[in-house]
Amino acid sequence: MLGQATTIVLAVALASSAVTAAPDPPGFPDGTWSGTMTWVASVQYPGAYGSATSGGTFDVTFSGGVPDGIFQYVADASGDSTDASADLIFTALGNVGGSAELPTLVASEATVTGSVTATELPGPTPVSFTLGAGDMTPIPLDVRQAGCSFVSGDLEAQIAQQSGLVESGGGSLDVDRAFWSAVRTGSAGATTPEQIALLNELVNDGTAIGVQLDNQVFDPAALDDLIDRAASFAASIKRNSDCGIGDAAHFSSAVADVVADLLRKMIANDDWLTAEQYNRAIIAGVAAGVLGANANAEGQQLTSQLLDILLYKLEDAVAAGDRDTMLTIAFAASTLGNDALSAQALAAWEDQ
Repeated sequence: MLGQATTIVLAVALASSAVTAAPDPPGFPDGTWSGTMTWVASVQYPGAYGSATSGGTFDVTFSGGVPDGIFQYVADASGDSTDASADLIFTALGNVGGSAELPTLVASEATVTGSVTATELPGPTPVSFTLGAGDMTPIPLDVRQAGCSFVSGDLEAQIAQQSGLVESGGGSLDVDRAFWSAVRTGSAGATTPEQIALLNELVNDGTAIGVQLDNQVFDPAALDDLIDRAASFAASIKRNSDCGIGDAAHFSSAVADVVADLLRKMIANDDWLTAEQYNRAIIAGVAAGVLGANANAEGQQLTSQLLDILLYKLEDAVAAGDRDTMLTIAFAASTLGNDALSAQALAAWEDQ
């Protein structure tokens, strides 16, 4: 039982999250970068359960697309089974390898400390042991958004591997939160402390509101505030053409990841969100480069889904005689570049 409780905790401590994959963006531009990682996960087996809250940091310099850096992360984990429980701290250190398009965290050592309680023991038993490099698999950082000053993504490949291991043992893995982001430091184009703080706030707040949207219990004012802050932040940072990434119109950054995820959540909950909330989110999406003529394939799909929502909300507004909503939809459709739907909404507004 001691082995099962420990295995459950370590499985959760090493796990991270998957988000919907977008077409591969550019990787890290050359320069010096500082990043953070966050994930919250739980795992369940018949008669046993474990959970962990983890976080870490990395510092890396890319030269010619080749990384040179270090990382560390800490997981605070607990596990319970029928006859035993464990509370452990997992700490790992290592190097950043791989490439600019797929950086990899390669652990050189890890320590596990804490205690295990079991029915056959008189009390909590201290736990302390070390894992070597051969005991841990490298963790790839899947890049989802890359820009002059910010790069961000998830750990989809890692979570797929961990899910497979857990499922092969008859368990299931549930990830509540997982993302990483990095900011350029120490060179031209470096971000300000204020930008870094604001980005971290947006990522955390966006994740929290995404969970609320899934549960259909959220604060509309908080959603509106997040959308406005994301749009303002997107307008304040450099376009990728300023550092040689993409063409003059291309724009992709860590905040785009936040906005894209928020749009996906809003599309999935279209029956109880308002046209005005979609209008504000569309403005943020265009500012962040997620929506619009220069968006990637996923952005074009999001645009199509949003236009479908605006169309049926226009039909509801016409039936209810809601002229304010008709005007809002006309503006939102125009922002998305759909003049036909915008004209249809204006015509309905004029007829009322």
